[in-house]
This record gives sequence, C-alpha cells and structure tokens, in this order.
Amino acid sequence: MFKKLWATYKKYEEPINYVIAGGFGTVVNIGTFSLFRAFGLDITLSNIIAWIITIIFVYIANKFFVFKTADKTKKESTKEFMMFVLARLATLGVEILLLNLFIEAMHINELVSKTVAQVVVIILNYILSKLVIFTPKQ
Repeated sequence: MFKKLWATYKKYEEPINYVIAGGFGTVVNIGTFSLFRAFGLDITLSNIIAWIITIIFVYIANKFFVFKTADKTKKESTKEFMMFVLARLATLGVEILLLNLFIEAMHINELVSKTVAQVVVIILNYILSKLVIFTPKQ
C-alpha cells in the first residue's frame, strides 16, 4: 500500500507539493488577514500586509519544495523572484477586486469571501509559476 501511495506521489509530485505549499500559504494568508482585521485595519490594508508575509513564505516554498530551482545563479534567482513578485502583484489585484466585490457589494462573510478569492488566486498563481516563473535552469 505504501509503495503504491509513494509511486502516485512521485508521479504527481509537483502538483501535490504545490497544493501543500499553497495550503500552508493560504493558512498564513487567511490567518494574517483575519488577525489584522481583528485589530480594526481595513480590508485592503489587511490584505496587503497578509500578502507581503505570504509572498515571502510561498516564494521560498515554491523555489525549494515545489519547483526545485535552488540551483540557479544569483542573477537567475533575482530575475525569478522579481517575476514571482510581479505575477503575485497581478493576482493581488484580482484578489482585492474579488474581496471588495464579495464583501462590500455582495455582503458575503469576510472569511468566506477571503477563502473563495484565495482559491481563484492559487489557480492563477500555479499557472503563472509553472509556465513563466519557475522554469528549469537554462
């Protein structure tokens, strides 16, 4: 049984690891967002702070655990990080729009809104990471 599970894991290692890293990133993001909202910060500021903390965590997880690009040069890693940040800024914009739509316009619970927005963002981030950011060393 363990051998079969291990073989399945190895076959789908990258997407499984991405889901694991994304899951932890989502917990960090939602937890940080909720903490700052509990202190009375507005939605956008709470989300930006949560994003900054999460992006550092997720970049490290993606680089070393998911896409395994630790062997890149300093110059390549710097470019990779900059592309990562730019892609995440784009999806942050999507998330802010969704949060304001769900919470302010549709009056949906903040935690539910944040969770749904995170699912959309995780999917977009995987596509960008896989196809653009974490490419094999050239």
